[in-house]
Amino acid sequence: GAPLYFLVPEQATFQMERALLEHDERVGAITRARVVSFKRLAHLALDHAGAAGRSFIGELGRLLALQAAVRREREHLMVYGSAAGTEGFAERIAGTIRELKAHRQDADALEKARKRLEQESGAGGDLLAAKLHDVERIYRRYEALIRGRYQDNEDALGAAARIIQSGGFAAGAKVWVDGFAGFTPQEYALLGALLERAEQVTFAACIDPD
Repeated sequence: GAPLYFLVPEQATFQMERALLEHDERVGAITRARVVSFKRLAHLALDHAGAAGRSFIGELGRLLALQAAVRREREHLMVYGSAAGTEGFAERIAGTIRELKAHRQDADALEKARKRLEQESGAGGDLLAAKLHDVERIYRRYEALIRGRYQDNEDALGAAARIIQSGGFAAGAKVWVDGFAGFTPQEYALLGALLERAEQVTFAACIDPD
């Protein structure tokens, strides 16, 4: 039959699997029923489409690539040049890029925002534009360093959404979404693809009992 997906936050997958099995032991025998996080569902879609050929870069690999990107761009940085060599800088940039990807903002989006700030030249605009310039350069260099060799794990959701929209994976599936207080733009895109292709998508809302 069609696959059954229980989509929950990453930290709740084990708890949900256990709850399902305790509710009805027959669930364990239904191989088409799977408890998944957004990341796990994305990787299933990529595997189904044969799009997981390039390895996904791990957290350590991402930091090493970002450190290399920072070293190569350091002399061009307007604000972060002195901080670029300090301990923890690559980790902070990694967190920034992770947030940008989660909100579907690439280096081109940063460039547009920077140019808009430069045109407006409001109070504090110059400093913010300079910071955007630095992050944009590091972001672009990082993407260039891994391109063709690795995929960034933060891009998996967007790629999976495109695969689901094109048909095949999740077609006719039934999906239950539970345990989320909110969604990132990347997650909304994946949910939108599921709403288009799945037979049924059911949401359980988190409501304050008061």
